[in-house]
Amino acid sequence: MLQKILSCFDENAYLMYVLRVGRETLRATAGPCLLNFMTLHLFNYVGIYLWASKVGDWLNGRGGEYYYLLNFNSYGEGLVTLFNLMVVNDWNQIAKVFTAISKESTTYTFFIAFQLIVSGVMVNVVKGFFVSAFIKNYEDDPSQSSKKKSSVRRSSTSKVAVFESAKREGSLREGNIESPDESEPL
Repeated sequence: MLQKILSCFDENAYLMYVLRVGRETLRATAGPCLLNFMTLHLFNYVGIYLWASKVGDWLNGRGGEYYYLLNFNSYGEGLVTLFNLMVVNDWNQIAKVFTAISKESTTYTFFIAFQLIVSGVMVNVVKGFFVSAFIKNYEDDPSQSSKKKSSVRRSSTSKVAVFESAKREGSLREGNIESPDESEPL
C-alpha cells in the first residue's frame, strides 16, 4: 500500500512540485511563527500574573455566554484565550469579563496592547513572510520560469530591434515610432 502511494509521488511531477513549494514555504515562515508564539507566551504569562484563578471565582454560578471559559487560570486556557483575541473574536466582550474583576485601565491596556502587537503586527508579519516565500518558491519552478523568461526576452528583443532599425533609418526623428519602454526587462 505504501509503495503504491510513493509511486504516485514519483510519477506525478506536479504533486512533487507542490510538496516542494509547500515544504520550502513552511521552512521560510518558521522563524516568524516562532516569534509569534514567543509573543503569545509572554502575554500569556502576563495574563496569568494578573488574573490567575480570578475569573472562575468571580463568575461562579453566574452563567453567562461562555466567556468565563476564556481565562488565564492555566497555561493552556490562557493560550486559548489569546488565540481568540488574536483572531479578533469579540475581544471587547472578553475584556468586559476581566474589567469586572480588575482595574479597567489595566485590563484595557493589556487587551489593546495585545491587539496592536499581535493582531496588528505579528500576524501580518507571518502572512507577509508566507506570501513572499510562496511567491519566491513558485517562481523557482524550472518549467515555468524558462517559458516566462524566453517570452519576455523575445518581446523585449523585438521592440529594441525595431527601435534600432528605425533609429538608423531616421524615421524616429519624424515621430513615427515610439521608443521602447525603459522599465521593461531585456
